[in-house]
Amino acid sequence: MKNKWLALFIAAILAVTAAASAAGTEADPYREVIEQTAVPMAMANDTGAGLNIEFSAEELAGLVRALNEHGIVLEENNALMQAVQNDAGYFEEEVMMEICRQAFGGYYYTWTLEDQDWYEKLLAKIGFHETPEIRMPGADDMTYEEAEAFAFRMIREEYGRELPLEDRTVWKLEREFWRGDPEDPDSASWYFELLPLDVEQASYSVSFEDRDPEGTYSVFADIPDWTAPYTAEDLMMKFNRVYAWNGGRWPREAWQRLHEMMQEAVLDPEDTDYPEYLAYRLTAYPEPAEGEISREEAIRIAKEALQQDRAALDSALLTEYEGSRVWMIGMGIYIWTDRQDEKDAATWAVAVDSRTGEAVSIRNGNYFTAFVHPAAYEKAMEGLLEESEYLRIAAEAVREKYPEINPLDETEYEIRSNRLRGYAHEFNFITKNVQHGDAAVTVSADGTVSEVTADLTKPTGDTLFSRYWKVCGYFGAWGQETWVQLGRDIQALDAEETEGQALKLTRYPEESSVRIQHAEAQELAIQAAGSRMAEVNTCVLVDADPNPVWIMRVIVYDGREEDPVIGIDAETGSVVFTEQYLVDETPHYVLFSMPETWRTLRSAYDTAMKAVVLTYADHTTEDPEVDVYNTEDWEMKQDGLTVRFTGRWKGMKAYEVELDGKGNVLRCERSESPSEEEKPEEGGWVPEPLPTPQPDGKPWIWGNSFAPEAYWNQLSETMEKAGVTFENLEARIFDWYGEYGWYGDSDWPQELFLIRFVLTEMRPEDLEHNPVDYPVFPDPEKKTKEEIEEIALKAYREAAEPIKGSEWVDRLNMLGILWSNGIYEYYGIDWQKPAWRVNFLELETCWEDKGFVMLDEDGNVLTVQVEPYGGG
Repeated sequence: MKNKWLALFIAAILAVTAAASAAGTEADPYREVIEQTAVPMAMANDTGAGLNIEFSAEELAGLVRALNEHGIVLEENNALMQAVQNDAGYFEEEVMMEICRQAFGGYYYTWTLEDQDWYEKLLAKIGFHETPEIRMPGADDMTYEEAEAFAFRMIREEYGRELPLEDRTVWKLEREFWRGDPEDPDSASWYFELLPLDVEQASYSVSFEDRDPEGTYSVFADIPDWTAPYTAEDLMMKFNRVYAWNGGRWPREAWQRLHEMMQEAVLDPEDTDYPEYLAYRLTAYPEPAEGEISREEAIRIAKEALQQDRAALDSALLTEYEGSRVWMIGMGIYIWTDRQDEKDAATWAVAVDSRTGEAVSIRNGNYFTAFVHPAAYEKAMEGLLEESEYLRIAAEAVREKYPEINPLDETEYEIRSNRLRGYAHEFNFITKNVQHGDAAVTVSADGTVSEVTADLTKPTGDTLFSRYWKVCGYFGAWGQETWVQLGRDIQALDAEETEGQALKLTRYPEESSVRIQHAEAQELAIQAAGSRMAEVNTCVLVDADPNPVWIMRVIVYDGREEDPVIGIDAETGSVVFTEQYLVDETPHYVLFSMPETWRTLRSAYDTAMKAVVLTYADHTTEDPEVDVYNTEDWEMKQDGLTVRFTGRWKGMKAYEVELDGKGNVLRCERSESPSEEEKPEEGGWVPEPLPTPQPDGKPWIWGNSFAPEAYWNQLSETMEKAGVTFENLEARIFDWYGEYGWYGDSDWPQELFLIRFVLTEMRPEDLEHNPVDYPVFPDPEKKTKEEIEEIALKAYREAAEPIKGSEWVDRLNMLGILWSNGIYEYYGIDWQKPAWRVNFLELETCWEDKGFVMLDEDGNVLTVQVEPYGGG
């Protein structure tokens, strides 16, 4: 929930696009509504315990009325109006951002620094920051005018002195001043980006540190090349980047331009979005002609035909295909918060004949159909199965292999589908019954079935909790009745792991059996946490002596590295215990069993280790000062209920932890280790020396049998073409570093990466695997690296958006995730079948891993992983 809360803030800041900043006088009514109505309303929401980050439906409706009273009328498909029309609430910060987008001209970073600074102070007022983020340069910093002039000069020096960068009819300008540490002037930096208003134009960006712009600047340009051939994927990506990802807001001229440029684009029938691209190629977007009904009349007719009062207008386009002209009206019901009626969310495309005014078709469930002529859509979809057919085939395949289950039984399974490359569909039948797991099946575009799986295993004491989690959602949102049922179910099962044993030993009483109910307990826990910027993440009532105890994890947004886990006596309201919760270290059972229960289940060593980390580490065991798990540096001895960790080297620390009979920590102390022995000098991982080179001077690995003879012959030819000999190999690799960057960079040609890796990085232990992983030469008859990059990008986006949302993916692009900067490795894997691996890295967070895509040499996606280390 903590990550979700932060993501809401980041997404609202980063995920929108619009025009440049408006004049201050035009924004005054908007400022007045925010300052006099929205901010006081948000602060009033926080008068109780903790922060309330969402306006209710009633509060949001009142805020819209205040806007109307100031002469501000929001368009029908504005995000706030969607929420109001759907009787839903909306997140406070996003409400203010939506109003400011209209006041200042749209996207946050196109606002003036003064407007950004004003907005950041608002966020601090409503509790989203303890202190405002610094968005204005200080007296010793560059002025905005100086920074912009420097940025433009760097762009012109790199890409042309005649560029009209000041022309806002060509580019919109994003700007940012940021100081990460208010006390550190050297942390100030600038960022400028010129985003084109036309797909023919390039985009430019510049970043630099305020105190040393000449020595720290970085300039980047994305210069489109629309000379044939170009792909439909490239074209669509560029249009989305220029005109924003919501096609309902594109002008007619943009759609017509897409239609025209799509005529020259390369369309791959195996591409996931091939039908969409073909439909855009077939559909024209003309101007209305004399005798045709107006846009407003078409909208009225569509609404009347749809008969969905809650559906709001999203788009209205006049389309043409083979002489037939219809208005395409897109409408939808959008649920903006975690509402129970989220299932009601839906989109519709209503086609209205532009001459007769007849509503000729209504289609539900496919967003892009609102942007294309119905007949063009049908043409594009020829030969593809209907959605219902895919599902029927998938269900039949599961029943045939597993006749004991019915995947269409709504009491047993929830159906989720995912469209794959080549218009294949993957169906996941998500369990609603803790007695079994999920089922899955993939159906290709021609109806061929593959990968039919089902988990029919019965739960154990070690898997029951995860089954409940899958069926009931995140356990922090469970009601007490769910815990009561879980406690009953697990008694008949065997558990070997600590988590299962803790569940078996814990009793979960009914909430009605105690005086203090969960709402009051949460308020008491937040008060005990000592911060207004807090919320309860989990809340479980467990049996204890003398009274049951509410155990709650309280998420605190005041900069703490850890959250408290607080136990509140369910009869007296007193604080029974307070534990620290480290997100990466603390197991789940701390949140639903008493400390004296789970401590008795863990060894004294584990308990002592946790005590050392919680007492002395900054955050995790990665701190070398407390990494007592490292037996090379620490010696552990246990004397009864006292555990001692003694550093092996001079200058290291020693720890002594004393426990009571129940495993509770009585004492945790640190001192200097007595050792006088100096630790051997560390130089990182030192590999075993390589075998002696062969007599003719070739590396030891040359000609090894893990690869066929043809491989070594091709490698020899490649080295000759690259001007590489065994004598100058190291020098040539050093030259390549300078030319292509670090070897992980995708700018490296595959052949040079292959030479470097095989001849200098492969080691004898690598040959112990079967099969051996090693780079191979791409088949020139197969997909190129550039084509693989496009496919991987598309597959990653399709996998990431359902998990993280399109705003998250878009934000990564803006922060510098350049798909071409992934690491491309062409390995022989899986019984020597070659496959591409495309890693996605976030450059601005020190190359943080954001997942990967594996593809075969034909470009078929094998694996897509979003944030493989727990992020997604």
